[in-house]
Amino acid sequence: MDSSASPEPILQQVEPLKKELKECKKTKEHLQYSELKYRNLVESANEAILVAQNGIFQYANPKAEALFGYSQKEITSKPLSTFIHKNDCEMVMQRHERRIKGESLAEVYSFRIVNKDGATIWVELKVKLFSWNNQPATLCFMTDITKRKQAEEKYNRVLESRFEGFM
Repeated sequence: MDSSASPEPILQQVEPLKKELKECKKTKEHLQYSELKYRNLVESANEAILVAQNGIFQYANPKAEALFGYSQKEITSKPLSTFIHKNDCEMVMQRHERRIKGESLAEVYSFRIVNKDGATIWVELKVKLFSWNNQPATLCFMTDITKRKQAEEKYNRVLESRFEGFM
């Protein structure tokens, strides 16, 4: 190597590389902040948020843990059918499978789940097909509507009893 060669060409290459490295660091910091922001949003949501794929929940937020009474690890290691009331299981599983295959179905519906203590809970499900790890999955938002269902049943009983004499 020629000792009289100028370091100038090498220095000219270093500066653009430094600038590119700085931009990469900024992008990484922005992505980390964005991930943290959305993780906090999902983790503190007042709805159970779950990702269903391949017959199990791949993700469950803390509200889902509270709703089901199981830890996230338990929720993500059991078949979906474990959590669904036996009278609703076939309907829910068929809808899930049809949605995964790309069929257009109602995105909001109600059914019953059974929590870890064996209690039946009515839930309203809002569901969307999306891609999770490059495979089809469903993003599920679940809300406990048990009290609403109980109020509706009570109202219907009162209404029926009022009209019994008219029939």
